[in-house]
Amino acid sequence: MKSPNKRNAVTRRIGSLVILLQGTDTPTPAEWDECIKLISATSDLNATKVLVITHGGGPNLSQRQQLEEVLRGTTVCSAVVSDSMKVRFIVATVALFSSKISTFGMVEIEKAYRFLGLAPDQMLLAKKAVIEMRQALED
Repeated sequence: MKSPNKRNAVTRRIGSLVILLQGTDTPTPAEWDECIKLISATSDLNATKVLVITHGGGPNLSQRQQLEEVLRGTTVCSAVVSDSMKVRFIVATVALFSSKISTFGMVEIEKAYRFLGLAPDQMLLAKKAVIEMRQALED
């Protein structure tokens, strides 16, 4: 049974990179609001890069609509890393309003970093953040 305090999603911003780590469930409204806030927290949204790593969880229809409102007309680059077919379908719907998005399997995370155009030092920071975020997701 899932702990009542267990998180479905953890988001972190490192400079222009936003990392969203998701488990198998849809983010709660508060978790999704945190994600949207971190994506939007910039003077140049077009410079934002988003890395999503998910084990099957993804935004519901209402959350995708909220994301569409934020991203419409921007060139935010997003990489979604997951082995879930459900997630790949969600990405296909997001691609209708966000053209710079691509999916990668879990073993292709290095390709995702390159797709986002991360420099080697940014990759190291991202890898460290993901390790810390996994701990927060599992606690």
